[in-house]
Amino acid sequence: MSTFVALNASFAKTYAINRVEFSPCFGRYEEDIYDGNGFSGGNPWFLTTLAAAEYLYTIIPHILHPTGRGFNLSHPFFDAYFPPLDVIAFQYILGLESEREEIACAVARDADARLNWVKRYRDRWDLSEQFSKVTGKQLGAKKLTWSYEAFLQAVDRRTRLGDWIDGCHK
Repeated sequence: MSTFVALNASFAKTYAINRVEFSPCFGRYEEDIYDGNGFSGGNPWFLTTLAAAEYLYTIIPHILHPTGRGFNLSHPFFDAYFPPLDVIAFQYILGLESEREEIACAVARDADARLNWVKRYRDRWDLSEQFSKVTGKQLGAKKLTWSYEAFLQAVDRRTRLGDWIDGCHK
């Protein structure tokens, strides 16, 4: 979770395309200079952005149904989802299922927004390696298998949440 917080902060400021989004797209690493054809500066990758979505979908069941002590809601990861102070203060005493569901829904909306980067910048059904950090135009290796696999993995994780996730968007 700490790594996710660091990556989120890093890429939120790295790419111009992210500056108006709550859910930033991810690249390989902040200092990346490979642009898909040369070395003029790195761009977001479908693969890494979708991996971020998959990660968020994966942790939602642990937020909703903590085992043992569950997630510590005072972890910096949750700062982005604005858990109420009373949830943080009394998370283990009261159970607080409804508040956990609100936080899980916020995480789900974040994951969906990352999945929407694909919808926004796909070229019909084609997914390349990267998309421009300024315009969103696809760059690099065309029809990259890893991009498709990352998409399928993220969609599979979302699907495992069943009908619950659709209720988060109402």
